Amino acid sequence: MNNSVILEIRAGAGGEESALFAARLAAMYRRYAARRGWSLAAINESKSDLGGYKEAIFEVRGQGVYDDLRYEVGVHRIQRVPATEKQGRIHTSTASVAVLPFVERTGVII
Repeated sequence: MNNSVILEIRAGAGGEESALFAARLAAMYRRYAARRGWSLAAINESKSDLGGYKEAIFEVRGQGVYDDLRYEVGVHRIQRVPATEKQGRIHTSTASVAVLPFVERTGVII
């Protein structure tokens, strides 16, 4: 059981809307970590012009972190009508999530 991971969230297709979606995902993972009693620390955050995330990298520590987050890996998609849309068209935005477990260092003697 791994108790520490790197969680990466990156905006994908959809321009500024995807950056806003990535920020919503980051907020969701922050709340989830807090409810589980895990610690979540930002390693790197790259903000977009409207306050979303182009990229957000966190270190998450706690009991069973990897076991709970490993199924979150992949591309997430949202479809919505943004507030800036005048004609009511639906926009599709994506963000990718990566969960990288920390592994114990081992020495190999050859």
